[in-house]
Amino acid sequence: MTEVTRELLTFDPLAVAEKLTGQSYKEDDPTMNLGMGIAIMHNQRKGAILEAAGDTHYSMKFADALRVFQSMGFRVVLQEPFEGIDFKGLPNGYKETFIILWHPQGLLATLESYWGDGLNSSKVWYNILFKEGVNQWPLTSSGHMNNHVWVGDHDGREGIKFNVEQLAENGDFLQTWVERPFLWLLTYADTKVEGYDYNALNAARIAKLPPEVQAAIAGGTA
Repeated sequence: MTEVTRELLTFDPLAVAEKLTGQSYKEDDPTMNLGMGIAIMHNQRKGAILEAAGDTHYSMKFADALRVFQSMGFRVVLQEPFEGIDFKGLPNGYKETFIILWHPQGLLATLESYWGDGLNSSKVWYNILFKEGVNQWPLTSSGHMNNHVWVGDHDGREGIKFNVEQLAENGDFLQTWVERPFLWLLTYADTKVEGYDYNALNAARIAKLPPEVQAAIAGGTA
C-alpha cells in the first residue's frame, strides 16, 4: 500500500498525456485536454483511497481534516475565529476558523477553513534527522539542510498522514528545533488588509502558543 500511495501522490497526469501524444501540453490543446481528463479520473481515485486510509485529501471538510490530525497525535494549541473575506476584500458572511496544532514529536501544523466548513489551507513544519544512508528526496517537500538536519515542511491538505509516517520511519523528528522554518501563521483575511505586517502578525500568534511550544520552535531565534 505504501508504494501505491506514493505513486498516487507523485503521479503527473500532464506528463502521461505528453507521453501518449508525443506533444507538449503547453503547445497542443488535445494533449492539454487529455491531461485534464486523466487528472480528473486520477484525483477521484486518489481521494477515495486516501479517505479510506484515514488521510487528508483535497476535497475534505475542515472538521474532517482536523480529525485526521488529531488521530495522528496533534493537539490544538491555538484556535482563532475570524470573519471571512471575499476576493474584493469585503466580508462574505462566513465564520472562519484558524487553528495551530502541535505534535509532541516536534511538528507544528495549521488548518484554516474557507466558506465556514471547507478546508482552505494546511501546513506542517518540522526538523528531522534522517537515518544514515536514507535518500531523503522522495520523502521531503520544501526545505533545506542545516548541517545534518532537514528543516522542512509539507502541505497538509493531501496525504499528510502518509507523508509524516514515511518521515518517521526514515528519521527522527527533533522535539526542539535547531532552526525555525519560514512559518506562515496568517489567515487569508489577514492578507486582505492593505499594508499588513507579516512579521508582527506572525510574532503575535507565536506569542499566544503555550510556552513549551514556543521554546521548542525557537530554533535559535529566541
